[in-house]
Amino acid sequence: MPGLDATQIRRRLADARLYLCTPNRPDLAEFADAALAGGVDVVQLREKGMEARQELAALEVLAEACARHGALLAVNDRADVALAAGADVLHLGQDDLPVPLARRVVGDEVVIGRSTHDLAQASAAAVEPGVDYFCTGPCWPTPTKPGRPAPGLDLVRAVAGWDAARAADEEDGAGAGGPGPTRSGAGPDGAPGVHGPGAGGSEAGGSSTSGPGGSSTSGSGAAGPNGPGLSGSGAAGAGGAGLSGLGAAGAGGSSTSGSGGAGLSAPGGVGSGRPWFAIGGIDRHRLPEVISAGARRVVVVRAITESSDPRAAAAWLKIQLSGVPSSP
Repeated sequence: MPGLDATQIRRRLADARLYLCTPNRPDLAEFADAALAGGVDVVQLREKGMEARQELAALEVLAEACARHGALLAVNDRADVALAAGADVLHLGQDDLPVPLARRVVGDEVVIGRSTHDLAQASAAAVEPGVDYFCTGPCWPTPTKPGRPAPGLDLVRAVAGWDAARAADEEDGAGAGGPGPTRSGAGPDGAPGVHGPGAGGSEAGGSSTSGPGGSSTSGSGAAGPNGPGLSGSGAAGAGGAGLSGLGAAGAGGSSTSGSGGAGLSAPGGVGSGRPWFAIGGIDRHRLPEVISAGARRVVVVRAITESSDPRAAAAWLKIQLSGVPSSP
């Protein structure tokens, strides 16, 4: 949205719940107005292979719609296009321009986001200097990323577990009248803590930190406080049992790591409240699962772009998301 400064952009990002990626389309202006009126907070043009001039023309249409509705405009991949379009947000994939170089192009006011597809990438994005938010997924395979494996909701649960651990740390600090003992596992200089071998990836052995009300138990099939423990790959969602595998608990669940389960604990960056979004194959039928896994913000594509009523589709999604307290 034109005219916002860095602080205002980041406040709007912190409040955002619904992020839409849309291709270029003949009715782009009408479609954008409808989706934004329905409650979309951030809109990104996602059209691979466009020439810069064509992309800037489409972004101008979206910028005008964002200005009318008070939403944020995002550009995918290209820092030069983000700068030329006056975008609020630049989103970078793992193989795109490095963040420090992107910052040199767009400056400090533009929000920068990162795509992450496993715990190691999410842990890095949570503390990487210059990054303001990150996306985690895909939750399900999507046609926009053919051939990319989907880490599924286990990854969402693991990242949500960091928020639960952070909330518990904050409660401990408040109850003691000062900073409490951290459960985030941050290493030197706030780097992500790692338990056991395999620090470079998502399959490190060892136990993980539980969310409030949950216990951290190694081994397969340990019972959680609100439900039975189950073996297999997974992690606890809200009020659920911890599953062996990724081993990070969501709010109210217990975490259990089995053989080969992840040992990456909550990085310090998550403790600072960096926003994150679940992404990949999310529609109205799957959204309840994503919310149950602990996500409070989502990125969608076809859930709105393929709807006969994009305003109603966006409004329904936003209502569901607004019924869940935002991550602090």
